[in-house]
Amino acid sequence: APAPAPAPAPLDGPAPVYSLGQTDTVVTMAPEALRMEDTTLAFTFNVDNAGGTQGLFSRDARFYDGDGNHLSIYVQNGTLKVRMQDGEGQEFLDLRGIQAGQDYQVALSFGDGTGTLYVDGQEAGSTQTGLTWETSPEHIQIGALGWGSESGQASFTTAFQGEISDLAIYD
Repeated sequence: APAPAPAPAPLDGPAPVYSLGQTDTVVTMAPEALRMEDTTLAFTFNVDNAGGTQGLFSRDARFYDGDGNHLSIYVQNGTLKVRMQDGEGQEFLDLRGIQAGQDYQVALSFGDGTGTLYVDGQEAGSTQTGLTWETSPEHIQIGALGWGSESGQASFTTAFQGEISDLAIYD
C-alpha cells in the first residue's frame, strides 16, 4: 500500500482580513469595512509612468473631515508618498526614485502611535502618528485617492496607471 501523504504545513503568520490578487482598475470599499485600531497593509505595484500624481491606496476625505483619521499612499513625480492624518496633524513618509516598469513591494503599519513604511523588505521611514481606522467613516479606494471627497462619500481622483497586486490588509 502507498504511504500516506503528509498533511500540508500550516501557513505562518496571521491571515489577512482582506486580500486582492490584482487590479488595474479602481476598487472601492464601504466605510463599514475594515474598522481596526492597529493595521498593516501590504501590496505590490508597478507604475506605467512615474510622473504626475497617482493614487495607490486611500482612506481619506477633504481636510480633516469625518474622524480626521486619513491615509493616502501615492506616487508623485517619481516619489512614493504616504500621508497619515490623525485628526490633529499630518505626517509624510517619502521614498524617492520610483521608476516605471519596476515592481515595488510596499508595507505600512500604523495604529500603535507609530507609522512605519517598508519598501522591498527594508524600512523606508517611520514617524509618530495617532492614525487609526477604528472609527473611520471613509471609503477605501485602491488605485485612486479619496482625499477630495466629502466624508463618507466614495468619490475619488488621480487614478493609478499601472498594476497593483497581492494586496493584503491585516488587523
